[in-house]
Amino acid sequence: MDETRRNYLTMDELNKLVKTPCTHEMVKRAAIFSALTGLRFSDIEKLSWNEVKVVNGDYSLEFTQRKTKGIETLPISAQAVSMLGTRDQVRPFEGLVYNSYKNEFLKKWVASAGIKKKITFHCFRHTFATLQLKCRY
Repeated sequence: MDETRRNYLTMDELNKLVKTPCTHEMVKRAAIFSALTGLRFSDIEKLSWNEVKVVNGDYSLEFTQRKTKGIETLPISAQAVSMLGTRDQVRPFEGLVYNSYKNEFLKKWVASAGIKKKITFHCFRHTFATLQLKCRY
């Protein structure tokens, strides 16, 4: 089996995306949230406000991963929480669906930020991991 190249965004590229308008705001919020937390699309899609915890001003997610069924506690930043929007729905990303139609929003958004890489939603998860490694060294 051939290896596939796993693209990710640099900190500069991620900052460009944050500043670049996207025609589908929820896709943008979910993608940035993934880059800030490392969560898979499937876990972002099903995330509920009940899973967002605040203890002594520190935020975390307590959730069951869709893929592994593992129960997780994940500390997250206030910046990540800001991507969740308001509590006017049970789920912060209520109605989020990722398909070829939404993928076009993502492609156009990335291109309009001047980024030439082929970026899929999963690349935001790789971005999180890569940025965490770079911060350690």
